[in-house]
Amino acid sequence: MGGKLPLFVIILWSIPVGVIRAGVPPYPLTQSTARPKRPENFTPDEKVRILSEHGNTVAAVLQYIENVATSHQNTSCRRTSLDEFASQGFDWRQSTKLANFEKQMKAAVKTANVLNHYFLKAPNDTEIDALFFYSLVKANVESDHSLSSSSIVLASDLGDFFVPFTHRGTDGRIRSRNLGSWFLDRWSGNDWFWVLEAGNYSELFEQVANGSDLVVTIEDGYWSAPYIDCNFTSTWHVTFSVPFFTRIMDELYFKGVVAVSMPIIDVDINQCDGESYVAAFSSSYHCDPSSTQCMPIANKGFRRGAYRCYCKPNFYLPSGEVHRRNKNYFEGELIERAYVESILYGEDKFLNNFQCLPCRVGCDMCVGDQPCYVEYGLLLRSLVLCFQSFCSTLVIILIVVVFVLRKKRIFSSSMWVMLETILIGALFLYQTVIIRYFEPSVITCMLEPWFRGLGFAICYGAITLKIYRILAEFQTRKAHRVCVRDKDLLKYLMGIITVVIGYLLAWTAVIIDNMDEGYSVVSHEQTPMGLKYVICRALWWDYVTEVGELLFLLFGVFLTYKIRNARSDCFHEKETLSWSIYVEALVSMLMYTIRHVVWSNLQPDYIYLLYFLRCQCTVTIILFFIFAPKLWYHARPPEIMDYQSGRQLSSCGDVRDHMPEAMKLHEAITSNGDVDFSDINLGDMDPEDIRIELRRVYTQLQILRNITMRKGNPHISRRRGGRKGTHRRFSLQTFHHRHKHYHDHEVTEVSKTPEDSTASIDGTVAAGGDNTSIKQSEESAVTFKEGSK
Repeated sequence: MGGKLPLFVIILWSIPVGVIRAGVPPYPLTQSTARPKRPENFTPDEKVRILSEHGNTVAAVLQYIENVATSHQNTSCRRTSLDEFASQGFDWRQSTKLANFEKQMKAAVKTANVLNHYFLKAPNDTEIDALFFYSLVKANVESDHSLSSSSIVLASDLGDFFVPFTHRGTDGRIRSRNLGSWFLDRWSGNDWFWVLEAGNYSELFEQVANGSDLVVTIEDGYWSAPYIDCNFTSTWHVTFSVPFFTRIMDELYFKGVVAVSMPIIDVDINQCDGESYVAAFSSSYHCDPSSTQCMPIANKGFRRGAYRCYCKPNFYLPSGEVHRRNKNYFEGELIERAYVESILYGEDKFLNNFQCLPCRVGCDMCVGDQPCYVEYGLLLRSLVLCFQSFCSTLVIILIVVVFVLRKKRIFSSSMWVMLETILIGALFLYQTVIIRYFEPSVITCMLEPWFRGLGFAICYGAITLKIYRILAEFQTRKAHRVCVRDKDLLKYLMGIITVVIGYLLAWTAVIIDNMDEGYSVVSHEQTPMGLKYVICRALWWDYVTEVGELLFLLFGVFLTYKIRNARSDCFHEKETLSWSIYVEALVSMLMYTIRHVVWSNLQPDYIYLLYFLRCQCTVTIILFFIFAPKLWYHARPPEIMDYQSGRQLSSCGDVRDHMPEAMKLHEAITSNGDVDFSDINLGDMDPEDIRIELRRVYTQLQILRNITMRKGNPHISRRRGGRKGTHRRFSLQTFHHRHKHYHDHEVTEVSKTPEDSTASIDGTVAAGGDNTSIKQSEESAVTFKEGSK
């Protein structure tokens, strides 16, 4: 025994090895370890069972219908009915509407009412010939070619059946026979008789109790489930049956059923949403709900997949090899097969292969990934936005710098408030390009004209008023100097801004009123390439605005023409203001011409770039013209000018903060009489310079005293002799003609009379360093024209 044990162990160990070598697993494979079958390896019944186990009864029924259709193509027939799935929750009769069989239903109801009248009116002992019943069913089949058969089922008290049956064969011939024995084999294909036999007809019987005839209607009928009876046909049929009744000893009883059968092979299974002849299959499609929509296909018959999954608006069909058919839908048959395979494989990703892809933004319809709307060049627009924001930041810095340096003669002589106003208007104009960076909408289209209108009125209104101020001082024909006050200019500017605000308010009110009536301020245009883009609609108000701007600029050009001969200051402000008007007028006229001639042929990015270039060519250049010289002279003051150009030096302002202290004192005294000794270091001055300045002050005080004394005393002579002599009479006509050439020259600040000259009051005298110059200034200060009183 001990010698045989090792041999026995070797034999047991070799059995699994031999099994493995033979390719047979030593243990049965479980469901988790076994390799899944391919769909073609499943039997038709297995497919139906697996679909039912997954809880999709409708899909199982459709697969069963497909299996039957396939088996019939192989010339094999199988008696079956869809009532077999009733236990799995499939309700064939839920809201089923076979409206196309209304004629056949009426034929069955008519035959049933004939039998009701016959049995209820005839005596109880009346014998009925069987030929009568055969005639009725044969008449039904012969009168309607869509009927495949008609029958009358009469049951006796003994349990026997008399079933006159007329059938149309595949060859078109009509045959009649008795099917009594067929009803002894009860199955789901003839359950319509048993259902009607067990029905409750108390409501119908009440009609007879109330004295009316018993009449059945279509609502009293019963639809059988689709079935295939291989004894008569190999296609799907349905039967509509109606009961009829009899009287026994004044009691109403169920007598039998009239039935008509018709094929439903031509009835389409609508798996999409909505009304359907067979409501049990409604909403059983497998389209992707997010990107496709189901559309039924007519004339497909009693088969599954009679629908197409069309791409929804804003979606398009993928361009894969499987779907490259120049169509925008998926076939339902292909989807149904893929769905069954996904259930059999245990995967639920089949919808990924039947999804439409979204179109580009703004496309209602598309056939691919091509854009329907113009795609903005984000790089170009971002660069423009950054540069525009940089310019806006510089303007804000300039506003702060001008305010800090407002007391410097460079800015105070140019009216720093107006300079600040120009900068604020330029800041508004810069924002118009920033607003256009965003896609046009109702808000941006209404906001941009406000910034453009206010910015134009503030910026160019201030520039035009500064030109007007130069013109008013230049065109004076009086002896005294005309000076336009700063507050007057601000009043004029506020008037211009008020007019523009009123105009913009009226424009906004009209736009809002039109929007309430369905008129949008945004429009969709199309490029020559067929790409759409959004743009602010061109309105008639825009033409009015453009004409108004050009007229205002032309007025500014007229003012610059009037001051062409006026003397410029050392900052050349007259020239810079004039060129600002010229540049804006030329660029705006060019921009409006492009807008109304070639605007529709341009891409949105090019339009945006044109607005940017317009802003830079006008606003940026204007700010450079006006503020660059002032900032340059403030940072690098010019060399000290000739001391004899006293008036010009005064008009230029003390741009030289490092000029000699004597000149500072002279300018402070001769400008307006307000001496700021905090800016003058008397310790650094030469005593002789101080003495000269005091002499000048004394001379001006002497002249002022004489002028004041003569105003109320006309009898005092203007000559240096004293009182006017009353006994001397002489004419100055000869003196007038002798010095006529002297009085015809242009009146300057030095040649004005002491009575009318504001310059004499301000102490305007020629600069000199000796007593001779003081005497000359006194003589020239009291020089007056003939006739001045």
